[in-house]
Amino acid sequence: MSNEKKIVEVEVKSGLAYSGPAICFIFSVFCFLFWANILGILGDGGNLAVGAVQLGAFASYLAGSIILYQRGADFEANVFMIFTAFFAGVGGLLNVFSSIAEFVGMPFSGKVGGICWLLCGIFLLSVLPANRKAPKAGFGVFSLAGIALTLMGLWNLEILSNNVAPIVAWLLFVVGVLGFLMMLSPMCSFGGLSLSLGKPFFTDQVIENVEEPDLKSLG
Repeated sequence: MSNEKKIVEVEVKSGLAYSGPAICFIFSVFCFLFWANILGILGDGGNLAVGAVQLGAFASYLAGSIILYQRGADFEANVFMIFTAFFAGVGGLLNVFSSIAEFVGMPFSGKVGGICWLLCGIFLLSVLPANRKAPKAGFGVFSLAGIALTLMGLWNLEILSNNVAPIVAWLLFVVGVLGFLMMLSPMCSFGGLSLSLGKPFFTDQVIENVEEPDLKSLG
Protein backbone atom coordinates (compact mmCIF):
# COMPACT_ATOMS: atom_id res chain seq x y z
CA MET A 1 0.00 0.00 0.00
CA SER A 2 1.56 3.23 -1.14
CA ASN A 3 1.68 6.29 0.99
CA GLU A 4 -0.11 9.27 -0.48
CA LYS A 5 0.94 12.75 0.36
CA LYS A 6 -1.90 15.17 0.72
CA ILE A 7 -1.16 18.76 -0.09
CA VAL A 8 -3.35 21.25 1.72
CA GLU A 9 -3.50 24.69 0.20
CA VAL A 10 -4.23 27.49 2.62
CA GLU A 11 -5.39 30.75 1.18
CA VAL A 12 -3.96 33.64 3.10
CA LYS A 13 -5.41 37.04 2.51
CA SER A 14 -2.95 39.85 2.86
CA GLY A 15 -3.66 43.49 3.39
CA LEU A 16 -6.60 45.22 5.00
CA ALA A 17 -10.19 44.04 4.73
CA TYR A 18 -12.79 46.29 3.10
CA SER A 19 -14.43 48.38 5.84
CA GLY A 20 -17.19 49.88 3.72
CA PRO A 21 -20.02 47.65 5.02
CA ALA A 22 -19.29 48.50 8.66
CA ILE A 23 -19.22 52.22 7.94
CA CYS A 24 -22.43 52.01 5.91
CA PHE A 25 -24.13 50.22 8.81
CA ILE A 26 -23.07 52.91 11.29
CA PHE A 27 -24.24 55.63 8.90
CA SER A 28 -27.56 53.84 8.40
CA VAL A 29 -28.15 53.54 12.15
CA PHE A 30 -27.48 57.26 12.56
CA CYS A 31 -30.05 58.06 9.87
CA PHE A 32 -32.72 55.95 11.58
CA LEU A 33 -31.95 57.56 14.93
CA PHE A 34 -32.20 61.08 13.44
CA TRP A 35 -35.48 60.12 11.78
CA ALA A 36 -36.93 58.86 15.05
CA ASN A 37 -35.65 61.82 17.05
CA ILE A 38 -36.92 64.48 14.65
CA LEU A 39 -40.39 62.90 14.64
CA GLY A 40 -40.39 62.80 18.46
CA ILE A 41 -40.50 59.00 18.64
CA LEU A 42 -37.60 58.92 21.14
CA GLY A 43 -39.36 61.32 23.50
CA ASP A 44 -37.68 63.57 26.06
CA GLY A 45 -33.95 63.15 26.23
CA GLY A 46 -33.74 61.93 22.64
CA ASN A 47 -30.98 64.37 21.74
CA LEU A 48 -28.82 63.23 24.65
CA ALA A 49 -29.35 59.55 23.90
CA VAL A 50 -28.62 59.95 20.18
CA GLY A 51 -25.54 61.99 21.02
CA ALA A 52 -24.27 59.19 23.24
CA VAL A 53 -24.66 56.69 20.39
CA GLN A 54 -22.89 59.02 17.96
CA LEU A 55 -19.91 59.42 20.27
CA GLY A 56 -19.90 55.71 21.04
CA ALA A 57 -19.60 54.86 17.34
CA PHE A 58 -16.99 57.54 16.60
CA ALA A 59 -13.93 55.29 17.06
CA SER A 60 -15.28 52.56 14.77
CA TYR A 61 -16.35 55.12 12.17
CA LEU A 62 -12.89 56.70 12.26
CA ALA A 63 -11.06 53.37 12.05
CA GLY A 64 -13.14 52.30 9.05
CA SER A 65 -12.45 55.58 7.27
CA ILE A 66 -8.69 55.27 7.87
CA ILE A 67 -8.74 51.74 6.47
CA LEU A 68 -10.33 53.05 3.28
CA TYR A 69 -7.50 55.61 2.98
CA GLN A 70 -4.97 52.83 3.40
CA ARG A 71 -6.69 50.76 0.72
CA GLY A 72 -6.51 53.70 -1.68
CA ALA A 73 -10.27 54.21 -1.91
CA ASP A 74 -9.87 57.95 -2.35
CA PHE A 75 -13.48 58.98 -2.95
CA GLU A 76 -15.07 56.78 -0.29
CA ALA A 77 -12.37 57.54 2.28
CA ASN A 78 -12.77 61.31 2.03
CA VAL A 79 -16.55 61.16 2.14
CA PHE A 80 -16.61 58.87 5.17
CA MET A 81 -13.93 60.85 6.99
CA ILE A 82 -16.01 64.01 6.63
CA PHE A 83 -19.04 62.21 8.01
CA THR A 84 -16.99 60.65 10.78
CA ALA A 85 -16.15 64.18 11.89
CA PHE A 86 -19.61 65.70 11.56
CA PHE A 87 -22.15 62.86 11.87
CA ALA A 88 -20.38 61.10 14.72
CA GLY A 89 -18.01 63.59 16.35
CA VAL A 90 -19.45 67.08 15.96
CA GLY A 91 -23.07 65.89 15.85
CA GLY A 92 -22.64 63.78 18.96
CA LEU A 93 -21.01 66.56 20.94
CA LEU A 94 -23.63 69.08 19.85
CA ASN A 95 -26.45 66.78 20.94
CA VAL A 96 -24.84 66.04 24.30
CA PHE A 97 -23.80 69.60 25.12
CA SER A 98 -27.07 71.15 23.92
CA SER A 99 -28.93 68.79 26.27
CA ILE A 100 -26.66 69.70 29.18
CA ALA A 101 -26.94 73.40 28.39
CA GLU A 102 -30.73 73.17 28.32
CA PHE A 103 -30.75 71.35 31.66
CA VAL A 104 -28.56 73.93 33.44
CA GLY A 105 -30.09 76.92 31.67
CA MET A 106 -26.93 77.90 29.79
CA PRO A 107 -27.16 79.58 26.36
CA PHE A 108 -26.20 77.28 23.49
CA SER A 109 -26.51 78.16 19.81
CA GLY A 110 -27.95 75.39 17.66
CA LYS A 111 -27.16 77.47 14.59
CA VAL A 112 -23.59 76.16 14.73
CA GLY A 113 -24.96 72.75 13.83
CA GLY A 114 -27.07 74.35 11.12
CA ILE A 115 -23.96 75.67 9.38
CA CYS A 116 -22.32 72.24 9.60
CA TRP A 117 -25.32 70.37 8.15
CA LEU A 118 -25.81 72.94 5.41
CA LEU A 119 -22.19 72.62 4.28
CA CYS A 120 -22.32 68.80 4.48
CA GLY A 121 -25.46 68.82 2.34
CA ILE A 122 -23.89 71.15 -0.22
CA PHE A 123 -20.81 68.93 -0.25
CA LEU A 124 -22.81 65.79 -1.07
CA LEU A 125 -24.78 67.52 -3.81
CA SER A 126 -21.61 69.05 -5.26
CA VAL A 127 -19.87 65.68 -5.67
CA LEU A 128 -22.87 63.99 -7.31
CA PRO A 129 -21.28 64.31 -10.79
CA ALA A 130 -18.24 62.39 -9.54
CA ASN A 131 -20.59 59.70 -8.22
CA ARG A 132 -22.71 59.51 -11.36
CA LYS A 133 -21.65 55.96 -12.26
CA ALA A 134 -22.43 54.55 -8.81
CA PRO A 135 -25.26 52.00 -8.44
CA LYS A 136 -28.74 53.45 -7.98
CA ALA A 137 -28.65 52.88 -4.21
CA GLY A 138 -25.35 54.73 -3.84
CA PHE A 139 -26.45 57.64 -6.00
CA GLY A 140 -29.69 57.77 -4.05
CA VAL A 141 -27.85 58.00 -0.73
CA PHE A 142 -25.77 60.94 -1.93
CA SER A 143 -28.63 62.85 -3.53
CA LEU A 144 -31.28 62.31 -0.83
CA ALA A 145 -28.83 62.80 2.06
CA GLY A 146 -27.58 65.96 0.38
CA ILE A 147 -31.12 67.33 0.15
CA ALA A 148 -31.96 66.25 3.72
CA LEU A 149 -28.85 67.84 5.24
CA THR A 150 -29.28 71.04 3.24
CA LEU A 151 -32.86 71.36 4.48
CA MET A 152 -31.79 70.48 8.03
CA GLY A 153 -29.12 73.15 7.93
CA LEU A 154 -31.56 75.80 6.73
CA TRP A 155 -34.04 74.64 9.38
CA ASN A 156 -31.48 74.86 12.20
CA LEU A 157 -30.46 78.29 10.96
CA GLU A 158 -34.16 79.27 11.21
CA ILE A 159 -34.26 80.15 7.53
CA LEU A 160 -36.90 77.45 7.05
CA SER A 161 -39.75 76.80 9.48
CA ASN A 162 -40.44 73.68 11.55
CA ASN A 163 -42.78 72.52 8.77
CA VAL A 164 -39.72 71.11 6.98
CA ALA A 165 -38.92 68.73 9.86
CA PRO A 166 -41.08 65.78 8.67
CA ILE A 167 -39.59 66.06 5.18
CA VAL A 168 -36.07 65.93 6.60
CA ALA A 169 -37.00 62.99 8.84
CA TRP A 170 -38.46 60.83 6.08
CA LEU A 171 -35.66 61.66 3.66
CA LEU A 172 -33.22 60.40 6.30
CA PHE A 173 -35.34 57.28 6.76
CA VAL A 174 -35.07 56.46 3.05
CA VAL A 175 -31.33 57.19 3.17
CA GLY A 176 -31.05 54.80 6.11
CA VAL A 177 -32.78 52.05 4.13
CA LEU A 178 -30.49 52.60 1.13
CA GLY A 179 -27.45 52.70 3.43
CA PHE A 180 -28.51 49.38 4.93
CA LEU A 181 -28.71 47.86 1.44
CA MET A 182 -25.23 49.21 0.67
CA MET A 183 -24.01 47.38 3.76
CA LEU A 184 -25.89 44.19 2.95
CA SER A 185 -24.72 43.85 -0.66
CA PRO A 186 -20.95 43.55 -0.01
CA MET A 187 -21.57 41.46 3.13
CA CYS A 188 -23.54 38.97 1.04
CA SER A 189 -20.80 39.00 -1.60
CA PHE A 190 -18.29 37.88 1.05
CA GLY A 191 -20.37 34.70 1.33
CA GLY A 192 -20.69 34.23 -2.41
CA LEU A 193 -24.17 35.75 -2.75
CA SER A 194 -25.12 38.55 -5.12
CA LEU A 195 -27.39 41.43 -4.12
CA SER A 196 -27.77 44.08 -6.79
CA LEU A 197 -27.81 47.75 -5.81
CA GLY A 198 -29.22 48.74 -9.18
CA LYS A 199 -27.58 49.73 -12.42
CA PRO A 200 -26.19 53.30 -12.57
CA PHE A 201 -28.53 56.06 -13.64
CA PHE A 202 -25.79 57.54 -15.80
CA THR A 203 -23.15 55.93 -17.98
CA ASP A 204 -20.47 57.65 -20.00
CA GLN A 205 -21.19 56.92 -23.64
CA VAL A 206 -18.37 56.86 -26.16
CA ILE A 207 -19.38 57.98 -29.62
CA GLU A 208 -17.39 56.26 -32.33
CA ASN A 209 -17.12 56.64 -36.12
CA VAL A 210 -18.39 60.19 -36.18
CA GLU A 211 -17.78 61.75 -39.60
CA GLU A 212 -16.28 65.20 -39.62
CA PRO A 213 -18.41 67.84 -41.37
CA ASP A 214 -17.37 69.09 -44.78
CA LEU A 215 -16.28 72.60 -43.85
CA LYS A 216 -16.00 73.61 -47.51
CA SER A 217 -19.68 72.93 -48.06
CA LEU A 218 -20.51 75.30 -45.21
CA GLY A 219 -18.57 78.22 -46.75
